[in-house]
Amino acid sequence: MMKKTRRNIKKYWYGVVGAMVVLLGGVAHAHAETEFMTNWQTRTYVPAWYEGRAFPTHESAITITFELIEDGKIADLSQTGVRWYVDGKLVKNELNGLGIKRVIIVNKKYGGGVSSIKITIPSYNGKLYEKTFDIPIRKPEVVIDVPYFKKGIERGENAMYAWPFFFNTTDVRTLNLQWTIDGKALDTKKADEAALLFTVGSDIPPGSRSTIEAIIINQRKAIENVRNKVFVEMP
Repeated sequence: MMKKTRRNIKKYWYGVVGAMVVLLGGVAHAHAETEFMTNWQTRTYVPAWYEGRAFPTHESAITITFELIEDGKIADLSQTGVRWYVDGKLVKNELNGLGIKRVIIVNKKYGGGVSSIKITIPSYNGKLYEKTFDIPIRKPEVVIDVPYFKKGIERGENAMYAWPFFFNTTDVRTLNLQWTIDGKALDTKKADEAALLFTVGSDIPPGSRSTIEAIIINQRKAIENVRNKVFVEMP
């Protein structure tokens, strides 16, 4: 059941990425035999089992690269001016060097927005080439995985998990995790210990509900303080 939940999380993020590509994808203004190939990556934290893309959040470093493909081959831009714009602001041009195909920016936007990128080659073989695309920005998140049908739990021990996403770290041990059960806080531990064992005693009336909350804090950036809660029903 837990694998099914993880698959659903993976499918959700694949859907987000696909939608962003369709809705926010760039448009290259060039003749049919020449095209841009762009890529970007950031190093926010995602669980090892997650197969989707890591998204930047506030103050994440983003590495952006491109190649110009001409007749199926990588074009030589070593003597060509390239201009980079982020949200309409020029950040690199030929004064910084020729043939710049890689930049690193620090995102200043908060989750829910996009960082708009434009790459302009004013003159390559006498033609203007331009590519625009958006990079989605997300907020750090904690996903609580309750691997039971309709979050119904059983008497005895029940395992559930808190998974952090998109925090500005690559080391999960820099993230603190605290669980609360019906408002009562448990001891803080590292987020690499993702599991919570929730015990339901025989004295709990059937149909009772409990509130389970997970709070994750980035030790290196306290503003990244994220919580999520779920309600579970007793058998």
